[in-house]
Amino acid sequence: MGKTKWDQRRYQELMDLHKAISLLSLEEISVVLVNRLPSILSIHYFTLFLYDKDKRKLNLMCHNHPEIESSFSLSLSSSPVMEAAILS
Repeated sequence: MGKTKWDQRRYQELMDLHKAISLLSLEEISVVLVNRLPSILSIHYFTLFLYDKDKRKLNLMCHNHPEIESSFSLSLSSSPVMEAAILS
């Protein structure tokens, strides 16, 4: 498959994902992301955190990794990489 066709297919998959999650609750969005994001992005594992600005914490929203706990939070100050990414 040529790069242009690949790009068009990925673009369409992302548009379909957007349509699928636009009216869902966070819990429902999590389920859709776990089921569809790995194939769309051609990845094995992912984690998605939501940033709580008031508490300066990253809260795990969803993931598909078998070795990660179902729910946890990270203090922004405990992860210099994440802190730099969020604050830059």
